[in-house]
Amino acid sequence: MDHIYRAFISRSAQLLEAPFHTASRLATFPLVNSLVNRLTFSTLDYLRDILEVLYDAVLALETPLSVVQRLGNLTASLRQLAQANLQLLSREELKRGNPEVQKALQSNIRNLLSQPGFEKEVAKSLQSEIYAHLPKDEQLLYTARKVCIRNVTEENSYIYECPQTYLICSNARDPKKAAYFIQRGHSNDSRPQFAFYSAFWRSRYILMEPATAIASNATNSITKNVYSRPNINWWRVVYGNGGIAFYDAATENSVLCGGDPLHWDGEEHHVYTRHASEFSAHQAECTWSLEDCSDAA
Repeated sequence: MDHIYRAFISRSAQLLEAPFHTASRLATFPLVNSLVNRLTFSTLDYLRDILEVLYDAVLALETPLSVVQRLGNLTASLRQLAQANLQLLSREELKRGNPEVQKALQSNIRNLLSQPGFEKEVAKSLQSEIYAHLPKDEQLLYTARKVCIRNVTEENSYIYECPQTYLICSNARDPKKAAYFIQRGHSNDSRPQFAFYSAFWRSRYILMEPATAIASNATNSITKNVYSRPNINWWRVVYGNGGIAFYDAATENSVLCGGDPLHWDGEEHHVYTRHASEFSAHQAECTWSLEDCSDAA
């Protein structure tokens, strides 16, 4: 029986090699798809053993970068893709510090998370393992109940309502006021988007008013149009530069910024938006860091 099982694993792995030996994303593999589909009716143990033999073979013939990139050629269920990514991440061949390989691995994980059915179809244990491979800020968007959002220009500059208005300011850290629940969703093109609402501020969201409806400061090219409102508002999150950036999900034309005293009004340290094209010139202002504030009352 053991001999039969090993033969099944070996032959299945041989069949699954095909997508890893072509750079074309247009190639189709009906026999591979048929096998993977049949494996959806079995436990992950079969797939786990097949993947180990598969990766032994393809990593001996292809570069680690090619194998990581070509994993995208494999058509499988989200549960199977989660397992395939995790096993590939654990391979010693991929732990040699090649930045291109690490970038491709992160891209695979983000593609997986962008699938609307990920949280429903993938077991919680596998989800936790996937999240553990994300950078800290990105990980918290999926694992924390509430986050505090800090501007990287200062150690004590957190987003929440201004002292005297419904505008959003960068204020001194106050876990109760600064803690925002995370609401996850997907846009029409299936990309992840996030909304942030506060129980302390009576379930109001961090909302960007359309810039066309607000008088903008042409000299400094900023717009004070970020409010605390009861309406949901979606943000696109972009990772890098030692933190994350928030773009309005509707148009991606505006990026959330703060920390410049030129745009403050006394105690009101307003946050503001800039045109997305200005991000590179104002990276520090427009980069944010997340902290886990799940325990905030």
